[in-house]
Order: sequence, then C-alpha cells, then structure tokens
Amino acid sequence: MNLNQMINKLKQDMKEDHHKDWLGWVKQNKVFNLKTIPIDSVSPADGWEATPGKIEDMVKSDLSDAPTIVVHGDNGIIDGNHRHQALKKQNVQTIQVYTGEKK
Repeated sequence: MNLNQMINKLKQDMKEDHHKDWLGWVKQNKVFNLKTIPIDSVSPADGWEATPGKIEDMVKSDLSDAPTIVVHGDNGIIDGNHRHQALKKQNVQTIQVYTGEKK
C-alpha cells in the first residue's frame, strides 16, 4: 500500500480525530506492507498516554474486526496504541500490522 492509500485508509477507519502530529508520523514512510508479527515485538509511540478507561472498555469488545495497527519499520506504533494494549490484555499472541518502510 502506498502512502496516499494508507492515509485514506486510516482516515476512513478512524471514528475520532487523530492526534496533531499523526500525519507527520505517517508521512515518514513511503510504503506499508501487511504482516503478522508477535504482539510483544511492537511498542507504543514515544510519549503516548492512554485515554483513561479506553483500554478497559476495548478489552471487553471483540477486536477481531478493529482497524489494523500501523507501525514504523522500527516497530514503534503510528496508529493503534489503545488497540495494541487491549489486545495484549486479551492475551493475543500475534497481530496483523501494516509496517511502514522509507523506500
């Protein structure tokens, strides 16, 4: 998936506003490849803070059709920090992510 396709997908998937620097993080990548990886191989974005109660609410949900998490090539999360934490609490071992590459 190229950069413009990813931006459009993320805008369509999100039901709330992105944080102010979101687009800058996405634009650091040129292409995004879908991969299945161990959940513990990715980490929350630097400086990310959870919205109170959001993870706990998500843990109670079926996240099987939630938007796919998007990460940098270094496995730092660009989009999906709350989903990642909720899936970890649900004891999920692997997740699908779009991994960005700077090609």
